[in-house]
Amino acid sequence: LACKLIEKRSQRGLTQAALAKKMKTKQSAIARLESGSYNMTLAFLDRAARALDTHVVISFSDKKPTSRTAATNSVR
Repeated sequence: LACKLIEKRSQRGLTQAALAKKMKTKQSAIARLESGSYNMTLAFLDRAARALDTHVVISFSDKKPTSRTAATNSVR
């Protein structure tokens, strides 16, 4: 997520400070977010997405069985 945030911010020509201003937060919060040292909340991600004129997409997908899982399931 941090990499995507950096990518979108860069594409929009925004500095961390400019993004922070649009989000009504501090530049240091953006720096922590982009460094991965901050656990993002959905609300914070939504604010970032709005400031970047984009949206957040979250999805779930089925796990692909590993060879170990497949072997364990076939023994039963």
